[in-house]
Order: sequence, then structure tokens, then C-alpha cells
Amino acid sequence: MCGIAGFLGNEGEGLPVVLEALHKMIHRGPDNLETKEDGEAVLGAVRLSIRDRREKAHQPFVSFTGRWIITFNGELNNHDSLRTMLGEDYSWRTESDTETIATALDAKGWSVLTKLQGMFAIAAWDTLTKTLYLTRDFPGIKPLYWAETKAGSFIYASEFQTICGMLRNLKDPLTISSHKVVEYMMYRDTLLEPETLINSIKKISPGEVIAFNARMKPKCLHLFEHIPNASGSLNELEEKFITAIKSNIEPNQKMGMFLSGGVDSSTVLAELVHQGANIEAFSLRYEQTGAYSYSEIPFSRHVCKNLSVPLHELELTEKRFMEILPTALSRQDGFSMDPTIVAYHELGAAAAKENIRIVVTGTGSDEIFGSYEWLHSETINHFDQWMRPATMPHFIRIDPLLWDKVQHKSFLKRKGLIENFQQQGFSLPEAIRLFGLFHLEADALPRVDLGTMASSVECRVPLLDQEFVNTALSAPPDTEKNVFRNLGINRIPIEILNRPKCGFPHPVFVWAKHGELANSIYDLLSEGQFSEFINQDHLKGFFKDESSLLVNKPSAYLYDSASSLWYLFSFALWCDINKLKIDI
Repeated sequence: MCGIAGFLGNEGEGLPVVLEALHKMIHRGPDNLETKEDGEAVLGAVRLSIRDRREKAHQPFVSFTGRWIITFNGELNNHDSLRTMLGEDYSWRTESDTETIATALDAKGWSVLTKLQGMFAIAAWDTLTKTLYLTRDFPGIKPLYWAETKAGSFIYASEFQTICGMLRNLKDPLTISSHKVVEYMMYRDTLLEPETLINSIKKISPGEVIAFNARMKPKCLHLFEHIPNASGSLNELEEKFITAIKSNIEPNQKMGMFLSGGVDSSTVLAELVHQGANIEAFSLRYEQTGAYSYSEIPFSRHVCKNLSVPLHELELTEKRFMEILPTALSRQDGFSMDPTIVAYHELGAAAAKENIRIVVTGTGSDEIFGSYEWLHSETINHFDQWMRPATMPHFIRIDPLLWDKVQHKSFLKRKGLIENFQQQGFSLPEAIRLFGLFHLEADALPRVDLGTMASSVECRVPLLDQEFVNTALSAPPDTEKNVFRNLGINRIPIEILNRPKCGFPHPVFVWAKHGELANSIYDLLSEGQFSEFINQDHLKGFFKDESSLLVNKPSAYLYDSASSLWYLFSFALWCDINKLKIDI
């Protein structure tokens, strides 16, 4: 697991930019920092050594023939099968999957990148054709951003804050268009890939391979745009699940498990234990706020006792939440402003304190099995309405014509993606589920990666193993997730198996109304750079309203208002931290 950054352009200009970028990402790879230059190209990596910690496995890695220079962030699930495919003619220098990629590129060329399975972001420089290839996994577990500078150079980096710094070093402006900001606020602080908030920065889309050459425009060579109809059957799900878990176990290393006490994480933990993983669990609760404890610790304890797994219990207070928040926000790409970004930072830090470099999470199950209620909308319009906070327009002062124009255009983009799936033969529920799966990389996955890597901890997501996902999609979407629950039979206690889904409960929106967080939100939105775009009367009215969220059945309108204010606040704070000017 690593952080990667690079430059393709004027010779001599890129090295200092890449070196500074790598130093800013040293948390992603504290074990080694290194660069390689080849004419107009500079490739760099910081390395968190997991597989083969020897110096000879460091990156950038040069292939046996010398044709390819590789930097790689992630872990391959088909590492061993690729080596088998390549035959016995190679004299392997390391046990690392980075060498596997380099050797495969020697043998098969860039097209081998489409055969990789696991989680990865890769930069591969072909010294013969002077072409840079960038790719990342489907469904986008590992992040990778790129930009073209005003001078025509290309840069890339694993983290958004880092690539922003690279642009600043190259004297390129960081601009945010008004249309993007409106769409972003309209859809709970997200945009559809490959767009980002900064106009010049793009994401490598999940499953995409892009070729860059100093003498031509970037060219997309491969994009895994659509999930094919699953060729497997549900009878194979057990086999695929076992394989997915096995491929994520690192022998002879202590691992961690982020455990909620729900069906997903408990079943994953049970299989990890069954396969002999040396593992300890981490479970987080929020401090009690009002009458509700926001804790699933009792369920986690029950699972760990049943499996004889050590459990580390964490409590996140509002005070601690406020302390971590600026750091947690700072490295975000502006998306995925869900409050649980702070929880992942705290969990990652707790794992690092126990000298654990690898953790596992059950993220992704709800998307691939379609268990969220919002994935079962009756129409595309209803689905789109769910995606947009109902109260957000009340807090914003924006030209209504601009709002309506952006809303119409944004809706058509999302509608087009869903209808594209329908044209391939998927039902509306299946098409919406696929949209949700593709949307993971703009929401849940950045929280996992950035939160844990801030503490130099690698987080693996076995339920997003490509073959497991493909097989799971052969089942129709199911709010009860009975197909996945069947995997838990004979693995986890019956009390956990029959638990209803409850998500990751937190009191942050309650704090936004009644806690210290409320003061921070009011101060920033009433006095900060975003204040002129806020309906100040509505903002004051929310805090003067004596209605409470600390009751059994709080007002849905009040709760949604607190949620909208959180997203506005987190965006405004993110802009301040990263010194970005909002211009609507």
C-alpha cells in the first residue's frame, strides 16, 4: 500500500514538484520515498511495505527488460494466478505484486491492466513509446487524480489535497465553477466521476485505463463502464466469498477488523478467523447524547466472545470529534462529507497504536445486494429526490434560474446512467442498484481509504472483490439482504444473523442542533466566506427554533435541516482549510 505521484512534461520541471507531493503523502508510505526520471517523465512513490519488505521491492519498480517503470498503490487478489499465467521462465526477484504487474506488462503490454483484480491505482511508464498509463480498480477502492496544466504538462497523485498542491507549485489556478458547486450542494456533497470540484482536476474512473503522451491529448483505452449480466449463480456465492476473504489475509501479520456487530462485518470476521487470520477487532461508539447511546458495542462484544477475538472499544466524544474534524476533512476531495469520515480516522489511529498495518472492513455489501431503502425507488424521479436533501434549497441564496438549470441538467445525467443500464436488460431496481455501486467511489470508499491511510494503515474491502461482486449481482436487489445472511448461517450467532439493518448510527446531526458543533456551524456560515450565499434568516430560525432532536420521534424536517447544515458547514470548512475561494 502506497501513495503515488508523477509528472509528464518539460524536463527538469517535474522532479521538485513530485518530491514535494510525496513528502505531503508520507503518511501513505512511511517506509520509503523514491523517484525515477526518464526524460520528460517523473514517477514517484511512498511505500507502506506489506508484501516483501525488502529494499529490492521498493518503488518505482523497473521491469526485467527495463521497458516499464511502475508505481502501484494497492493489493492484487489475482497475484498468484498472474504469476502462474506468466509461466516458469521468469526468475522472480521479489514476492511483491508490483513485480507481477511489471512482468505482465513486459509480456502482454498495457492491455494486461484490464485483467487485474483487487484494489489498485497504477502509473505505468513505457520507456519505449514514452507513454504513461494510469488506471484504477473497479469499483474504485483506491483513489487516483490527474490534471493537465496550463503549460500542457500532466500530473497525477493519490490524494486530492496533494494534486492541488502540485498545481499551486506549477502556478496553475484552482477554480471551481458555479454549476459544479450548485450540483454538489444539491446532491449531498457529491459529483459524478470523473469530475471533481476543481475544474482542471479529474478522477481516473473505476476500471479505466488512460494513456498520456507529451505529444497528444489523453486517450481512454479501456473503461469498464457496465456490469455484465453475472455469469455465475448464487450457488457459487459461498465459494466466491471464501476466496475473497482468503485473498485478503496477509500471512504472518496481525490484522485488524472494523466491527460494527452487524451481519456484514461479523460474517467477514468469522470467515477470517476460520481461515486462520491473526486478527483483532475494533468497534467505535459515540458518546451518549440524550437518551440514545449511539452504540453497537454490545453486539460487537457478543460476536468477539463467540469467535474468541480480542476487541478494542473506542468512544468518540463531541469534543474529540471537533478536534479530529479539520484533519479528517483536509485530505478529502470534497466529496464524501458524511460525518463518519472522522470515525474512520479514529479507528485507523487506534489500529496503528496496536502496530497493525492492515485492517478489513465490510464496506460495500449494502450496495451490491441492494439493501438500502433508497435503492428501491419506484421511479427514477423518486430516486433522484432521495439523493437531494429536501431542505438544502431553504438555506441557500442562489439565483433560482441557476438552481433550476443545474437541477435539470444534473437529473438528466443521472437519469441517463440509470436508463443506460435498463437498455442492457436490467430492471429499474437492478439499474438503480448498479448506479449506487458505481457511486461508491464518490462516497463510502474515500472515507475508508483516507481515514485509515492518514495513520499509515491499509484497509482491505473483501466484499468488493470483483468476482464476488459479479456473482452477488445475479440476485435481485433485496432490502432484507437474505442472500448475504445465508453466508452468515453457521458462522455468526443467531442474534446477530437476525439483526435488522441499522447503518452506522451517529449523533452528529443532533450535535449540529444542540451541541458545540452548532456554534461552529453558525459562526462559519454566518461570518465565513460562504455567508453571502446563505439565507441568514433561515439559518437563524433553525437555531432559534426550540424544537428538539433529543426526543423519541424528532421532526423529520428538523433532522433533514440539521443534515443540510452539516453538509454546507463541512464544505465551507474544507474550502477554508484548503484555501479555496468559493465563487458562485
